[in-house]
Amino acid sequence: MNKKTDYLLFAIFFVVLLISLPGEVGLKYEWLLIMEESDFSSGLKMYGVPSAYMPPLYPYYLLLCKGVFGFTDWLKVSLVLQGLVYFFSLRFLVKTLCSTHFRTLRVQIFLLVLLLFPPLFAGNITVSSLSMSVSLLSVFFALLYRISNEKEWRSQQIAGLAAVSVLGLYLRYEFLYIILIAGAVFLYLRKIKIINFILTGLFVFISYLPWMVRNYLKIGKFTYSTSLNYNFAKGYNLEYNVFSAYNFPYSPKTDEVLPVEVLYSRFGNEREIDSFLSGLNSEFVATEHMLFVKLTLQKFAVNFTQYFPDYGWMSGMGIYIFYSIFFLAFQFFLVWALLKIKNRQQGYLFVFTLSIYLFVLIFYTVAPMPRYFLLFVPYFSAVMARIFLIRNA
Repeated sequence: MNKKTDYLLFAIFFVVLLISLPGEVGLKYEWLLIMEESDFSSGLKMYGVPSAYMPPLYPYYLLLCKGVFGFTDWLKVSLVLQGLVYFFSLRFLVKTLCSTHFRTLRVQIFLLVLLLFPPLFAGNITVSSLSMSVSLLSVFFALLYRISNEKEWRSQQIAGLAAVSVLGLYLRYEFLYIILIAGAVFLYLRKIKIINFILTGLFVFISYLPWMVRNYLKIGKFTYSTSLNYNFAKGYNLEYNVFSAYNFPYSPKTDEVLPVEVLYSRFGNEREIDSFLSGLNSEFVATEHMLFVKLTLQKFAVNFTQYFPDYGWMSGMGIYIFYSIFFLAFQFFLVWALLKIKNRQQGYLFVFTLSIYLFVLIFYTVAPMPRYFLLFVPYFSAVMARIFLIRNA
């Protein structure tokens, strides 16, 4: 296989991307609210007040596309650009983990299937941070793997990893925990010294400090995010429906469900909303011990089985069940593959991948959604592909 195959693969992906773009691309949900009220001068806003609800990178990416390509259908341009980034990011991931076999036909077919895997590919044709999140995580995991195999870390690799880490922090809040997990794994495997692990944590904090300072100045709270309490409140309350993907905070005192628009209309700013939700969460944990445990177990089961009836882009019980069975099988083969490489030579791949898998199962139990597991599907798939190729070499 030669570079002509690369061009063919890119051409197939690009044509499918263009054909799949909807006739009219629109903004929905929080993206509609943010883009209607935000600009570079006043910053991010929702419902007329400064907002730290969403991580800033993707909204500013949309604002940049609007500013540069506003003379045309800029939303479609933004989708095409994020689709291109998605293509090269997944290619980089697969090439890194399957390096010696990358030019073989079966790896090229695997890459194409991964690129066009419908639940993942759908993120390229809708205004959502899913595609960009998958791209950054894929590059981050690939760089980590490269560094894990180096006796001496090269400055270019460290600089690349640092840049991707900062972008990831400003794109997804949970990137913070992923970076710390990576540092802990490197420390456990004695690939870095304790001082370097501490410096990693310091780097993470300093990188995100400007956004936290901005939140203090604009909102009145030195915070990482104002959506953390909201997600907890919608995932733990007396009215939570484990079989619905659409839950909202609930106030037992007033006996009412509290969607985002109700909260913003009732309180003057996000600091007050965050404080109110924090109170709801504390009261629930303090008074509903058994329900807290019950909901945690139920949502863990939902997150593990990936069974999401009532979710928007899935239609029909057959789709729900098929989706669940597919990802149960996917996880089974992932764990089976990891158990096959539990040795010194593949120590990093085993420990880090298992750590990330457990993180996905536990962290997203708070408010399970299909897109969360999808973020890690390319990496898990590339790991399984590598293990298969090694065992069958």
